[in-house]
Amino acid sequence: MGGYISIYDIARAVELGATVPIYYEGWPAKLELSEAERPRIDPDFAEVTEGEEVERKEGLKSKWAQLAAVVGSEKRLRLVAAVSMAGMRAR
Repeated sequence: MGGYISIYDIARAVELGATVPIYYEGWPAKLELSEAERPRIDPDFAEVTEGEEVERKEGLKSKWAQLAAVVGSEKRLRLVAAVSMAGMRAR
C-alpha cells in the first residue's frame, strides 16, 4: 500500500476560504436515563450478549447499554438542537 497522494484537511480548507473554522464546545446536555426507559434496553442487550459470562454481561451493560439509550434520548437531542440553533443564530 502506498502513502497519501494528497491531504486536504480543515486547516487548509479554512486557509483557502472553502469553510469557516470549526470550534468545539462542551454541551450542556446532561446524560440521564429514567427508570421507565430501562426495560427498552434489556431485551436487546440480552440477545446480543447471549453466551457471555454473567460478570462480563453486567460490566458491558453498565458501560455501554445505558449510555447508548441516554445519548439518543429525545429530551437530550432537543436540548442539543436548541443549543446548536442558538449558536448558529448568534453568528
